[in-house]
Amino acid sequence: MYVKVYDPVTESMADTTKRLVTKGLKSQFIAQVKTTAGSILAQTDWMITRKVERNIEVPAAVASYRASVVAKADELETAIKAVTTVEELASLNLSFPQE
Repeated sequence: MYVKVYDPVTESMADTTKRLVTKGLKSQFIAQVKTTAGSILAQTDWMITRKVERNIEVPAAVASYRASVVAKADELETAIKAVTTVEELASLNLSFPQE
């Protein structure tokens, strides 16, 4: 499907070369996973900044938890991309690990 524009010569709508992209459920679910992971990671981002700026170590438990959140987000994104029906999508457990 392409973006349509009005052609005054023919007084009708005409296709352009620009493709029209409509985001579906998978895209929306993936965006939600990324938003959720980002919100979780944002709570400890200051520790990462502190490590980079002042070389103060990130506690091992925090580093481990952040790694598990990133891994879960990757796992969920892969699972979402793999589904072929709405029912499969609805049955996915989109929960993240707790601290």
